[in-house]
Amino acid sequence: MIAVLFIDLDFFKNVNDQFGHAIGDEFLIEVTRRMLSATSISEILARTGGDEFVILSTDTTELKVLALCKDIINAMKEEVHVREHGIKITVSIGVSLYPKNSMDRDQLITNADKAMYKAKALGKNTYWFWEQENE
Repeated sequence: MIAVLFIDLDFFKNVNDQFGHAIGDEFLIEVTRRMLSATSISEILARTGGDEFVILSTDTTELKVLALCKDIINAMKEEVHVREHGIKITVSIGVSLYPKNSMDRDQLITNADKAMYKAKALGKNTYWFWEQENE
C-alpha cells in the first residue's frame, strides 16, 4: 500500500500578515524540520507551494499512516520559535491510499486534497482519510 498525505498549515496567512514574509519563511523551515522528524526512511516530504506539503508513504499500512498523521499533528503542538517570536500553528491532513482509493497518481493527490478540506471542515488540526462516499 502507498499513501499520499496532503498537509496544509492552518491559518499560515496570519503568520505572514502578522510577522512578515521573512519570519514566515523561517517558520516554514522549522515546520519542515518537524515534519521530517515525524517521517521515516520510506516516506518522502515535498513542499508543493505556499503552506502545502505532500508526503508519499511507501510500503505502508493504514495503521502506520494513522500513526504518521498523529505524529505530524503532535510535532506541531509546541510553539515554533523564530527570532523573538513564538508562533503556534496546527495542520490539517488529508489521506488517499493506493490502490484502495485510486490507481492514478493525479487522482490520489486530488483525493488527498479533498480529504484535507474535509479535515479543515471538521475544525482543523486533524486528519481525514478520503472515501468516495464522502464526496
